[in-house]
Amino acid sequence: MTRLVGSFAEGGDDYERLRPSYPDAAVDLLAPGRGADVVDVGAGTGKLTRLLMARGHRVRAVEPSGAMRETLRRALPGVEVLPGTGEATGLPQGSADLVTYAQSWHWTDPERAGVEAARLLRPGGVLATVWNMFDDTVPWMVDVERAMHSSERAWQPGPDGGVAARGEPGGTFGPRRRDLVRWTDTVALDDLRLVVRTRSYYLEGTVAERRDIDHEVEQALARHFRDAPGGQSVEVPYVTTVDRYARG
Repeated sequence: MTRLVGSFAEGGDDYERLRPSYPDAAVDLLAPGRGADVVDVGAGTGKLTRLLMARGHRVRAVEPSGAMRETLRRALPGVEVLPGTGEATGLPQGSADLVTYAQSWHWTDPERAGVEAARLLRPGGVLATVWNMFDDTVPWMVDVERAMHSSERAWQPGPDGGVAARGEPGGTFGPRRRDLVRWTDTVALDDLRLVVRTRSYYLEGTVAERRDIDHEVEQALARHFRDAPGGQSVEVPYVTTVDRYARG
């Protein structure tokens, strides 16, 4: 997970502004009721952290990027923010009912991160990964997303957005339970142009790769919104995937 530190060394404020939050229906799947002890790993700017806190859960946020931690602390001054990783959180054994990864599991070594999550969780606790993905059943969105992934020749749209390829956790977990939540987010067209710049594959790309991605995204948006002013809002279709693994 240490790769994340370099990729997100800057840009915490952009991530907070441009990335969507999570739909209530997805968050409600994570921990029914109130008062759970939650470790939110790769918490970023706290997009999931704040939603869990608002539901009455006790949340500790683990985030390796200093820029992200700074943005998170400004947004949620009362939350405990720690500089660990998914493979080594530094938190006590058996101290959590729920360990969450929102848009961050792909930064881990899944075997080691799973073992660490199992160590943190009490018996019956849950490891959950949450992914906001563009809805690939909507044709214009497929075109735009293909442009965003233009530097990745192997990328293909699919029903799980590649989540299944991101690695099952190590540790003593039962079978995966998956739920999908479809929703839309109202986004300014100018911001949709920029959201790709908060994606891991863009941040890890070369200057030339980034320039090419920006061009491809601009071309794709022009095909569908040629006459739209930049300030116009569009309804962006998402599918949020929630995968849960119960600790044995």
